[in-house]
Amino acid sequence: MSKKNKKNPSGVYGNVDAKEEEIQEPIKVSWFDKIPYWVKAVFVKYWFFGAIYFFFVMGITSFVGNAYEVVWRTITVCLAIGFMNDLLINHILSFMEWKKGEASYWWMFKNKKFYSLLINLAYGGVLGLAAQTVCALIANQITDQNWLWVCREPLTFALVALAIDLALIWLKNWIVYLVKRRKSPEEGELL
Repeated sequence: MSKKNKKNPSGVYGNVDAKEEEIQEPIKVSWFDKIPYWVKAVFVKYWFFGAIYFFFVMGITSFVGNAYEVVWRTITVCLAIGFMNDLLINHILSFMEWKKGEASYWWMFKNKKFYSLLINLAYGGVLGLAAQTVCALIANQITDQNWLWVCREPLTFALVALAIDLALIWLKNWIVYLVKRRKSPEEGELL
């Protein structure tokens, strides 16, 4: 056995002549880790809201007749946002976090219990109804009969849903801050 393939003091076969600096490389930071977390969180939420509108509203509800189109669209968007928040978005945000608890500022409610799904479905109902209402109001104010698809496409819906979602999450974080501050005023920290 040559000198380079002998067992080193740690019990691993390898180059025993290598210096300590060469063996222990620091953790390499990829380009994705250099992006601030808030940019990744906003992008993931924006993308999912646009995908929900594209696949569920423009895809599934296109088979429904015109008489109940608004009702089916609203129910579909509300259920899809609730399920996606609980099953995909919250988990993706927690997998991308670099520091523990960094993702908790970006979701409304996350728990491993079944009632988490119910709470996120209710939140999805509120968010979906509010986003659909705002998009309909914008479309009715700025469009005439010739511009049928303004504010009725995934990009605008995602932007409106993201703005409402971030406002509701900010409100939740502010209430949590006030409750924590009331319990212990010296430990109150801005969220």
